[in-house]
Amino acid sequence: MIESAGALNPFSNQVKAADEPVKALFEDMNRAYNHGDFEGFMRILGTIQGMIQSGKEIKPVSALKYIQTDPPTPVQVLRDTFDIGDKVAILGSSKQRKSFFILQMCISLAAGLDFLIWKNAVRRRVLLVQFEVKEAHYHKRVRNMADALDIDEDSIKDNLLIVNARGLGINSTGGIPELSAVAKKHGAEIIVFDPLYKLMDGSENSPEAFKPVLDAFDLLAEDTGAAICYVHHDAKGAAGDRDIRDRGAGSNVLGRDYDACIALSPHRSEEGATVVEILVRNYRPRRPFCIEWIDGLSSSSCFIPRCDLDPVKETSLSKKKSINSKLPIASFEMSALALVKDKPLPISVFKNQLRHDMKMTVVEAQTFADWATDPAVGKLAIHEQRGRGNNTKLIGLPDQITKLSAKEDV
Repeated sequence: MIESAGALNPFSNQVKAADEPVKALFEDMNRAYNHGDFEGFMRILGTIQGMIQSGKEIKPVSALKYIQTDPPTPVQVLRDTFDIGDKVAILGSSKQRKSFFILQMCISLAAGLDFLIWKNAVRRRVLLVQFEVKEAHYHKRVRNMADALDIDEDSIKDNLLIVNARGLGINSTGGIPELSAVAKKHGAEIIVFDPLYKLMDGSENSPEAFKPVLDAFDLLAEDTGAAICYVHHDAKGAAGDRDIRDRGAGSNVLGRDYDACIALSPHRSEEGATVVEILVRNYRPRRPFCIEWIDGLSSSSCFIPRCDLDPVKETSLSKKKSINSKLPIASFEMSALALVKDKPLPISVFKNQLRHDMKMTVVEAQTFADWATDPAVGKLAIHEQRGRGNNTKLIGLPDQITKLSAKEDV
């Protein structure tokens, strides 16, 4: 241990003597990681964090000062949601157009326009780093979105810079210093990464895989002063089954790190609509609201608010019921007729079997029974047995009911 500590001193001095010490450290950390030297990787990461914090004297503040003076006004990016310097997660399933959502936010902020329900009149400097889409296709996506939002070159100017990072090898241990230099030169107030998993090495279920990324975000925010936003996908299953605090695939360390989270979920009943939930650390709770993706002319598309819709999320249970309710009634015919192929059943038993075997609701079971026994359809028939203290409705195949009626007539 003493030898190791002694070896660290020349290393630290060498780093301090470098022209760009933080960049040199990041390069060394990247080499350590690529060679499988996890111990060295963590040591260098700790050194970087220590350098950032070094020279910062611990200065306790008297609560009396806070009581006697007004707090500084935060620079809000999205009003009452997040500020410059915050970390923000955008979460949703693969079908919720998360990348389009974040692109619309970036373009709107760069042009000084409102974004959905958020009022905005300030043009922001934005750096968007996207990893998934080839440049030609992203070029088209940006242009179509700008057309849909009626944004021209005079509105947006050069406020939005895009880094097409596919294939550049940027991750938590490589490329961050270069991005920081670009962000500072641009004067970026918001830096966006889409998607988060492209920055990760290792399993999403491991806190160790998230830690280097989150530490890199801390360093980037410290170095640039910008808000850091990232797009991340949900775990498998219905997003509506989970509380917003538990959203996002992988380790739950993510939910304890951000200052604000915007989560997108399918609407329970309105096809194409999305429920937007907001979780904030520093502001009062925000009400969820609904948006819808609108396809315009010439592929110009964007989200619009749907304030007329109640923000009710789709759950696994409501999805199952929705699938069943959208099926044509006749699609249940063969399975339902099989229930009475041997003998007629009391109609209450028959409808209970429909509900149990075919996951119908009470209304759907009654609707099917009414349809199947309609004389114009003639799939099933009803026979009423009446007697002293015994009134029973039986449902069965038409020939079964005919035989029952003939026996009673005899």
